[in-house]
Amino acid sequence: MGITASSYTLFPDTISCGGEVEGILSLSAGPDIVSNPADIVMVLDCSGSMEGEPFAAMKASVKTFIDIIDESTDENQDGNIGGGSQIAIVSFARTATQWTGFLTNTADLKTAVNNLTIDGGTNHEDAFTKAYSLFDPDTTHQKIMVMFTDGQSTAGGSAVPITTLAKENGVVIYCVVLKGLFGTDVPAASLWVSSPATSFLSIAPTTAELEEIFAELAANISNPGATEILMEGLVADDFILTELLPPDKGTAQMLDAHSFRWNIAKLGATAIEGASLRFRLKHIATTSGEKAPMKEISYSDVENNVVIFSVRKVFTDCTEEIDVTPCPPVVTFTMDDCQDFLEYDLGNFIWENAGRILECSLTLRQICPNRSTALALILTEIDDEGESRPRGFQTFTIPAHHANGCRDIHVKAIRFVLPEDSDTACRSCRLCKKRRFKMQVIAHAIESNFSCK
Repeated sequence: MGITASSYTLFPDTISCGGEVEGILSLSAGPDIVSNPADIVMVLDCSGSMEGEPFAAMKASVKTFIDIIDESTDENQDGNIGGGSQIAIVSFARTATQWTGFLTNTADLKTAVNNLTIDGGTNHEDAFTKAYSLFDPDTTHQKIMVMFTDGQSTAGGSAVPITTLAKENGVVIYCVVLKGLFGTDVPAASLWVSSPATSFLSIAPTTAELEEIFAELAANISNPGATEILMEGLVADDFILTELLPPDKGTAQMLDAHSFRWNIAKLGATAIEGASLRFRLKHIATTSGEKAPMKEISYSDVENNVVIFSVRKVFTDCTEEIDVTPCPPVVTFTMDDCQDFLEYDLGNFIWENAGRILECSLTLRQICPNRSTALALILTEIDDEGESRPRGFQTFTIPAHHANGCRDIHVKAIRFVLPEDSDTACRSCRLCKKRRFKMQVIAHAIESNFSCK
C-alpha cells in the first residue's frame, strides 16, 4: 500500500506580529495490497451541500481510485481487481445505502458511482453502520473504510460508538474532509478515524485538493509500506523554528533555526500504521499579511512513494502599537551596609499626561417644533505665529421637541480633550502657558417639507 495518507496542518490560522504557530506533519502507510489483500469500503457523502462541482470531483476521484487498485493488483487495468482485494460502495445523506457488496468488477463499481444522487441531510452514524456490516468478521483480509464527507452530522446519533466498535475489530478508518458550505466537524472526524488521527484524517480546502489527495493515495497504493523515509522542512524567512517535539515514530533533528529533518526506518511494512511530528514556528518579521510559514517540505523513501504537502498559510497581524504612557526614567542610588537612613534628591520631574479638557455649552435659539437639529462644532487653536491648528470636530443630532411653538434649546457638556503635547509652540511650558482657541458652530434643521422636482 505504501504511503496511504499524508497531511500538514497549522494552527491557529491568525497570529500577532511575533506570535507562534504550531505545525503537524502526519503520514500513514500500509503493506502491499497484492500480498496482503484488502476489503475496502468507499463511504461517500451525497448530501445537498455536495451538489455541483464537489459531487462531480468526488465521483471522478473515486473512479480513478478504482482504476489504480485494479492496475496495482494484477499489473494491468483489465477491469478486474486482482490479488483477492475488493471494493464496496456505500453512499449516505439522510440515511445510508449499500450500493454494492464487495466486488472485483470495476465496471460494476463505476456504474454504482455514476448512479449516486444528491439528497438532503447528513447521517454519518448510519453510513458507518452500513459500511461496517459489509465486512466478514472471519476474513483474513485487511479491512479498510475510506469516509468522504463535507459537512456536519444533521441526522442520526453520534458516529463514535460504531467507529470505535469497527476499530476494535480490526477496521482501519480513513477520512477525507472537504470543507463544506455549512462548516465541517473536524473534531468529530478525528474521533472516527484510526490513531493517530493526524495520520488518517486529510482535510481538502478545495475540490482541486480533493482530487490531489485521492491521486496521491492511488499512486502509493501498490507499494509495500515505506522504508528509509526522509522528510526535510525548510522554514520561510519570516519565521524561525523554536521547538521540534519528539515524533511518535523515528527521530527528528533541528538543523538550525530554519530547517529540520525527520527520519523513519520503516512505516506500514507489516500492518497499517501512522506517524506524526509536531513543531513550533515564531514570526520574526514586521509585516502583516497572509504568509506560508514553511518554504518547503520534501519527502523521499526507498519505494519512491509520492507525497505532496499542500501549502498552508497563516495571517500575521503586525498592526503598530503606540505606548502612550512610557515607563518613567530610572534613578539609581545606593545605601551602604548598615545604613538605616538616606536623604537623596531625585531631581526635577514634571506632570505625566498633562493636558486640559474644554467643556462647552450653547443655546440654539427659536427651534421650531417637530424638527431635529444637526449641530457641528469645529475647534482650532491659535499658535504663537498666529496660525490656526485643528484641535477637534464634533457632530450631534439634537432631538426634536414637540412644544406648541418655537423654543430655545440649551445644549451642554460638549467636551474636547486638549493634550498639552498638541501645543507645538511650547512643549515644555505645560499648563503654565496661555492657549488661545477659536470655535465655529454650524446648526441647521434636518427635516424639511421641501422636495425638489
